[in-house]
Amino acid sequence: MSSDVMTVGVVGAGRWGRQLAAALERHFDIRGFCHLGRTETRTWIEGEFPGITVTDRLSDLLEDEHVDAIAIATPIVTHARIAALALSAGKHTFVEKPLATTTEDCQGLVEAARRRGLALFTGHVFLYDPVFDELRRITRADPIAKMNTNWH
Repeated sequence: MSSDVMTVGVVGAGRWGRQLAAALERHFDIRGFCHLGRTETRTWIEGEFPGITVTDRLSDLLEDEHVDAIAIATPIVTHARIAALALSAGKHTFVEKPLATTTEDCQGLVEAARRRGLALFTGHVFLYDPVFDELRRITRADPIAKMNTNWH
């Protein structure tokens, strides 16, 4: 890592990428975004993260020696390829669920992370979602003993 606070490059800033960026910025230094989509999303990034690099080239984040980790929130079919590139570039890697579309790709990513001594994490939990932050806040004084939820 380049400092006491890990720096992260975010790949994908659509609906889920925005939520991911909001959670990441509470704990990490977001160094830049790779975004290929809508102009409105680029405008959102520039408004929420003034002065941060926004690029349409993944290599800009992967080659940045100040980026410690890559967080991926892109279409599912791109997860394995982008994660493999991030690991090859020596970056710790977070991939929104699912990690990949095949067991073989998942195994390959796990092995690549293991070989390089890098963290590989998949977002299969909602622990960092703002909904759960709010639930923790409102139940602090009066804990919930049992709860049923339906997630749509």
